Amino acid sequence: MNEHKVVFKLHTWINDKLIVFSRPKIATRILDTYFNYNNCFDVTFELSSAGIEITNVHHQNHQEGLSNQTKAKDVLNNFLKGKDKRDVFIFYRDPHKRFISGVYQEFLSSVTNVEHFYFMTKNMKDRLEVFQLLNKVREATFTFEKYEVSEKLEKQINELITDYVIFMVQNKINLEHTNNHLQVYNLILTMCDVNESKIKIINSEITDIEPLLKPYFIDTKWKKGEGPPFNFKRNPKDNSIIRQQFSNENIKMMVSNVIRDNGNLPALNKVSDIVQEYLTSEYAAFYFLQSHKRNISNITVSPQKKSTIRKKV
Repeated sequence: MNEHKVVFKLHTWINDKLIVFSRPKIATRILDTYFNYNNCFDVTFELSSAGIEITNVHHQNHQEGLSNQTKAKDVLNNFLKGKDKRDVFIFYRDPHKRFISGVYQEFLSSVTNVEHFYFMTKNMKDRLEVFQLLNKVREATFTFEKYEVSEKLEKQINELITDYVIFMVQNKINLEHTNNHLQVYNLILTMCDVNESKIKIINSEITDIEPLLKPYFIDTKWKKGEGPPFNFKRNPKDNSIIRQQFSNENIKMMVSNVIRDNGNLPALNKVSDIVQEYLTSEYAAFYFLQSHKRNISNITVSPQKKSTIRKKV
């Protein structure tokens, strides 16, 4: 009888100085840009009674000629054994916020996905206009263009999102952009012989990750300390990245509202209750990472004051 194994998947980016772990909707666009869409891999971990094993590594873009997948697997295995000298970044973010972003992304993808295309065959008054707008919004994910949702189309798109979200939570909630995955970090940090001194755990939602990445990408193409060029819009007051450029805030707010406010489903469960239950274990892993000694907020410790105890005369 074959032993049951638990399977986890992560994305990893590797160069000569750095290993980064993340998943979709957690700083992947910045990472892809820094690594120039190269040396980016999907990694499959399996947990069994024998421990944690890396069973598969393949290039994210399915272009085997770009990178050495065998070498990447060796690097990652050495990392698990504490034998690799590279620094390691583990990126994470609040599970519910990531879930909202993930549903938003999955909804836009469904417009052109034949498995879910029946949503676009519904009896909508302005079907082709809706289809055209959602395609433009989806493409704008990569160009940072902004498309307004007219009052005429807003109600129809909201109904479409409602149908999609109900379908999703009833059929398959664990998708590429919404899957629970933080538990694998807990396993790596507690069950493997990793060199924790090389690891930084980073909440990408509250940390500007560009200054952390730039030192690992200094070469002849860029001025020292600057890193690659970006078109990301930043707040002129504090220079923080304006996150609204990465999504259509109107449609994303519709997704958030549907998940929060949707009424009873046929199973008498609210969408919000189903999502909350689904994310329970993910939040346990989130709090573990948040409080871990290698979380960057815990690494920098202010120097202790010298003792003021007086010597006895």
